[in-house]
Amino acid sequence: MTHILFNLRKLLFPILVIGTLACLTPSPTQAKDTWISVRTKNFTLVGNASEKEIRQVATRLEQFRDVFTRLLKGAKFETPVPTTVIVFKSMSSYKPFNIGGYFQKCDEVNYITLSTELGGQNPYSIIYHEFVHLLVDNNLGNVPPWFNEGLAEYYSTFEIEEDRKVHLGELIPYHLQTLREDKLLPLRTLFAVDHYSPYYNEGRKRGVFYAESWALVHYLILSNNGQHFPQLSQFLNLTDEGVAMDRSEFPILFTFHRRA
Repeated sequence: MTHILFNLRKLLFPILVIGTLACLTPSPTQAKDTWISVRTKNFTLVGNASEKEIRQVATRLEQFRDVFTRLLKGAKFETPVPTTVIVFKSMSSYKPFNIGGYFQKCDEVNYITLSTELGGQNPYSIIYHEFVHLLVDNNLGNVPPWFNEGLAEYYSTFEIEEDRKVHLGELIPYHLQTLREDKLLPLRTLFAVDHYSPYYNEGRKRGVFYAESWALVHYLILSNNGQHFPQLSQFLNLTDEGVAMDRSEFPILFTFHRRA
C-alpha cells in the first residue's frame, strides 16, 4: 500500500446542473425517472440518480483526475473527445444495460457507466476503475487485458484523507478470497486472455482473471520498493510489438505464483 501526501485543498470547481433531460416509463407500475445532467470542467454526467449523488460522483472524478495529474506528470490527460458519465440510481435500472461499471471508447465521445447502488461495495471504486481505462487508452493504447484490468483494480482503492493524504494500493478483500479459494491460472493462460475469452466474460472464471490480474500488477508495482516496474514497462512494450515472452528475460513474471 502506498500513502502520498499533498497540500491539497478541497477542489472548488463549477458543477453546473443542466436540468431535466428526459422522463422514462419502464413499466406502467413504475414512476417516471427524471434524468438530469451535471457538467464539470472535464466531464458531463447524466443520470437518473439524485442530483446529490451525481454531484458526488462528479466531485470524486475531478479529485481523482486532479491527483493523478500531480502523480503522473508525463501522462496525457486531455482526451480528443469529451467524456460522458452515465449514473444509474440502482442496479435494477442499470441491469438492462450492463452489470457493474463499463468504459466505452467512441469516435465522438467516451462513455463511463455505473450505478451508485452496489450492495456494500464502494461505488466510487467503479468510477476510479473505469477512469483508469480511459487514462490507459490515452497513454498506452493497446495493452493486454490482464494489465489493463489489473491496473484499474489497483487504482480502484484510491482514497483521499482530509483532502491531503492519498491512499493507493489497498488490499481488496474479495480478490484475496478468490485467490485463496480458486486455483490460479497459469501465467501463460492469464497473458493470453483477450476480450472474447471465457476468463474475461464468464462469471467465476472472470472473477479469477480479475483477482489474479490485480494481484500480479499489485506485486509488480509495490514489491521490493517498486524495483520491478521498469521490467514491467519493458514487458508491455515488447507485448505491444508482438514479441514472444521469454521466461529467461522476464523471470519475475513467471515466478509470481511461487511468491504469491
